[in-house]
Formats: sequence, structure tokens, C-alpha cells
Amino acid sequence: MININKSENIDDHTGLTLQEAMELLEYIQKNHSWENMFNIIHNTDVETLGYPKFVKYVRMSVDTRTGDVWSVEFDSDFGTDHYRTDIGYNLKDKLYSVLSERRKSNKDELRVKEKREL
Repeated sequence: MININKSENIDDHTGLTLQEAMELLEYIQKNHSWENMFNIIHNTDVETLGYPKFVKYVRMSVDTRTGDVWSVEFDSDFGTDHYRTDIGYNLKDKLYSVLSERRKSNKDELRVKEKREL
């Protein structure tokens, strides 16, 4: 049986446990989901909420030997982004970093757009 809460490996090629994968999906649904797109676009409090590039689909590959997620793909209106542990990074850190950077860059883009419209 696969242990979804096993201790993390410090290797740079670390994947996600199944528990971490579920937490990632919950984070995406709350902060980056396509479903929330219209609420975020029409929300006037952009400083608080941000303007992320929305994730429409998430695909994950699980290694059945270890139960770890070793590959994650995000599909959005900007195309598909693919992240894998064999590239040489900690997958969890990379995914949250990418999502955070998307949120920041789009927040800045929206501010520039608002200034142009004034």
C-alpha cells in the first residue's frame, strides 16, 4: 500500500506525495482555477486578489513504485507547461514558485493596463 504521508526526501529530484498533490490541487482551485476567472477579473480589489494566469486542467503522473507524483502539466489559455522531477529540481518548490510568479507578473500587467486606460 502507498503511504501518502511519507517523509520528504531532500534530493533535488523530489516529487510530490499524493497528499502534497491534493494540497496543490486545492491551492490551484482556490487561487488559479479557471472557475474563479470571472470572479477575479471582475473584482475591483486587484491588489489583494491578483490576476493570475488561470489553470484549466492539471495532469499528474504517478510512479507506481513509490507513489510519488513525478510529472505535472498545467493547461491554460497560454498553452501547456510541463514540470518533471528528472529535470533536476524539487517539484513541489518549482510548482509553487511558478504559480506565485504567474500571480505576480499578471498583477503587474493589470496595473500597467489600468494606468494606460486612465
